[in-house]
Amino acid sequence: MLVAVETMARIGDFYFILLLSVATLSTVSARRKKFPPSGFQQDPEKHKHQQYEKLEAHKSRHGQRGAAIVPATFDSRRAWPNCTSLSLIRDQGHCGNCWAVSAASVISDRLCIASGQTDQTIISASQVAGCTDTSRTPQQRCEAGGDPANAYAFVASRGVCSGGMYNSSSGCIPYSVSPNESVPQQCETRCTNLNFGKTIDQDQFTIDSYWTNYARGILNQSGILDHMRNMQDDILHNGPITAAIYVYEDFQTWNASRGPYCLPPANATLLGAHAVRIIGWDRTLQGVTYWLISNSWGEDVGDHGIYWIEAGKNCLGIENFISAPIARLPSLCTTNSFCDRAINQAVRVWQKDPASPVFLFQDNCVLAVNLNATDGTMWPIGNAEPIAKAIIGAPPGPINKWMSYNNQVILISSTNDAALDWKTIDWPKSRKTTSVGGVAGTGIIAQTYAGSNLYTYYSDALKHIYLTKQNGNFTMEIDNRIDYLLTSVFRQVYSFLDLSGKQLMVFGTPVNTTSPETFVGTLAYPNANFTTFTWMTPITPLRNYLKCS
Repeated sequence: MLVAVETMARIGDFYFILLLSVATLSTVSARRKKFPPSGFQQDPEKHKHQQYEKLEAHKSRHGQRGAAIVPATFDSRRAWPNCTSLSLIRDQGHCGNCWAVSAASVISDRLCIASGQTDQTIISASQVAGCTDTSRTPQQRCEAGGDPANAYAFVASRGVCSGGMYNSSSGCIPYSVSPNESVPQQCETRCTNLNFGKTIDQDQFTIDSYWTNYARGILNQSGILDHMRNMQDDILHNGPITAAIYVYEDFQTWNASRGPYCLPPANATLLGAHAVRIIGWDRTLQGVTYWLISNSWGEDVGDHGIYWIEAGKNCLGIENFISAPIARLPSLCTTNSFCDRAINQAVRVWQKDPASPVFLFQDNCVLAVNLNATDGTMWPIGNAEPIAKAIIGAPPGPINKWMSYNNQVILISSTNDAALDWKTIDWPKSRKTTSVGGVAGTGIIAQTYAGSNLYTYYSDALKHIYLTKQNGNFTMEIDNRIDYLLTSVFRQVYSFLDLSGKQLMVFGTPVNTTSPETFVGTLAYPNANFTTFTWMTPITPLRNYLKCS
């Protein structure tokens, strides 16, 4: 079925329309290789797939958190550095299956991100190409084009196995096409990697569903920017997406010295349509924002396989046809574990706002809770999630230190790693944001506000715990007294949490218990001449404060 698609490019302040028959568009091959026919082909029936979701329905149903501030630059490879798939540059060879290669890449990325950067599965591009549409011949599955949305629909309903790059021994079915040839794509029933160690039935991966944002007709500038914001928002929270672009001959020889690509030269030859993976965006010194395109033409083209396409102008139609899978792996994080086992930290995101949520950290998991400042009771906001999923840009757990700077939270891991860039912590219920950044704080457990005063809590060693009051009438560093008063009650202190500037919650392990769970006590803030702590509540398990079930 032929589908007419309109797109527009921009020259200066003027737009011109390209009316193209999608079924006749071709996938572009790199290094001026043989040009394979029929690359990206939009599926007009996509909305009938059982797993299909409109973009707005996806954002509503899956709790898309809508970044209040989109950062000027964002690179998925830096946001989720432990996901190795994000740095892979695939090579589709002479096959026209860019749609399958890009879809397999994005599925791999999102499975890893959804798992909290623990699942390093590389999805088989050959199996996606060979099995998505079995009505085609194997040769057509190599040469004919397709739509990444079809690949997502297939994987959501049937599942797909793993498979690494060409000539690798990774996964069940590694890619079968070398960089300089075309190879018929079979829908395999057995692993082609004989040393894999699993059957193909034991090596199946699925996604929950997928969404698309395909333009109908011509996008005006408002529509382009709306698509751009949706693209950035989804990449920021969930990882790379797939897009379709129109490719001209000069695009094959593009390199970074030319700057972001937007328009072809006059009389340039249109080669066809091409599906690509967008991994983020960056900005030139002149302030021009561009998409970071992880192409499927190998590493010896572009900027080591990465291409730059100017954003917000629908250059090459890049903001026209967008799609992505929805991957939600079963979370290993549970709310009950925060009652059963010790936590690492309790952090109030907005220090001067007693109504703001508190984040409880435990290993690689985080649980957002509301806190009653009167009695210290807490109740969860949603479910526990992997830190990397819930807090974009946070260092990997365990989070055992944090700092407050200008009412902004800095999270620091057990190895003194911190988020190196300013990122956002999103609270789904209110959609508020705060920033985390990268300032080391050796020895600091926490900093909390008590009214207008900032208290800093240090723990250079287990037996040296003290606090400093700043911006007040005095500063006290009473090492011995607080050492004795706290360590006589707690064998180990994990965190402190301010309650309305009047009381202090202390989280730790008491000296008289071997229980693995966290205990909490609430004390009144000491004055300059204190000789003892006034405990407002007895030392009791966290489960007595936290509504775990």
